[in-house]
Amino acid sequence: VSDYGPGVDAEAAFKAGFEAAGGEIVEAIRMPLQTNDFSPIMQRIKDSGAEGVFAFLPSGPTTLGFVKAFNENGLKAGGIKFFAPGDLTQESDLPALGEAALGLTTTFHYAVSHDSAENKTFVEAAGKALGNPAELSFPAVGAYDGMHVIYKMIEATGGAQDAAKAVEAVKGLSWESPRGPVSIDPASRHITQNIYLREVAKADDGTYYNKEVQTFEKQGDPGLAAAK
Repeated sequence: VSDYGPGVDAEAAFKAGFEAAGGEIVEAIRMPLQTNDFSPIMQRIKDSGAEGVFAFLPSGPTTLGFVKAFNENGLKAGGIKFFAPGDLTQESDLPALGEAALGLTTTFHYAVSHDSAENKTFVEAAGKALGNPAELSFPAVGAYDGMHVIYKMIEATGGAQDAAKAVEAVKGLSWESPRGPVSIDPASRHITQNIYLREVAKADDGTYYNKEVQTFEKQGDPGLAAAK
């Protein structure tokens, strides 16, 4: 994982869930944020005897470099499993990754390929707004849902600046997002959402996409769902 707050949190969360399910962590590596040569890390992974690797890096050039290094250093060909959040295979990076990403599995709250009427409408409109549909990725749906919440706050306050009333109005708010059914937890104010297991697949037209293969519903015990 990248050595900063979210990376350390991801390491702890994965370790807790994986060990609870009976897995063993053979080595944990924290990489400086500025790391761009991942070959030495890939060698350490191979030497550790690990059957799989979990990675967390901030989306962007570093994720491209990490996925390419995983492929080019023989880990994918050697049968080592790859686990990561969806930042590492975001849709806008897939054309650059190409075959290197094929078959990689990630979990995330959204895939551009999500099969719902709401998402199809969103993708069509967002693609037109961006001018290049291939640039569409997960930050867009976050912005879209954020605007939805802002609209609801404005409706509840009649446009007046009343922060307490605005926040109160969206506690427990639920709606059908392009990502699927979501709601705002009244206590934590965090969004509650489905998480999807995705696999990078190749479409008939030769493009690559994140294919949803399993859904972890937002209802129920997330720890139990992860263990299954």
